[in-house]
Amino acid sequence: TINLGSAISGTGILNVNNSFSIPYDITFTFITINNNNGIIGTGKKTYASGVTINNNNGTLGGGEHILSNGAILNANTFTIISSTTLTNHGVFNLQSGNISGVSNNTFFVNENDGIVNVNAPTTNQWTNLNFTNKGLFKKVSNTITQFNNNFGTGTFINDAGVTLSIATGQEIQFFNNATLNGTISNSGILSFNALCTLNGSLVNNGTWNI
Repeated sequence: TINLGSAISGTGILNVNNSFSIPYDITFTFITINNNNGIIGTGKKTYASGVTINNNNGTLGGGEHILSNGAILNANTFTIISSTTLTNHGVFNLQSGNISGVSNNTFFVNENDGIVNVNAPTTNQWTNLNFTNKGLFKKVSNTITQFNNNFGTGTFINDAGVTLSIATGQEIQFFNNATLNGTISNSGILSFNALCTLNGSLVNNGTWNI
């Protein structure tokens, strides 16, 4: 058992090689976290500006996780466990693998000051979570991104005033319900295999599969 205060700060490295359970609210400041297992617990975890998380097959679970503006999360095969919300005000880099939750109580909110970069070199799946995009979602690599929820009730929401861009050579596939507000700019391949509600504008210069 480790009893901590309300903050962990410094310029060092925190290696999480076993489950790190935090039952109360805590803020991480100016630190590098190598999450090789899991940061869990019922407390709210805030990662302040200057924090870099290298998530290597680890989980973020339990209470809410908040990336502040200036925080960076580099993800390799990333899992968010049940009843967890990850709120991104910083930069989220998917470098390889997939993003997955385990129930429809799992939420990923990319806020209006948040950036999601999909750098994965192969097809990547975002499964069993509710994803809301209010900021910038960028596919950097020319691969397929699939949104697919085994539990059947997950959603993808693109917020009003936001542009979701699919560049030439890139593809996004929706296997679960999608609500697309704002502008959808497609120069690649956009595929729907479930209910799509289009409330915004679709600019299609590529291929649109229904």
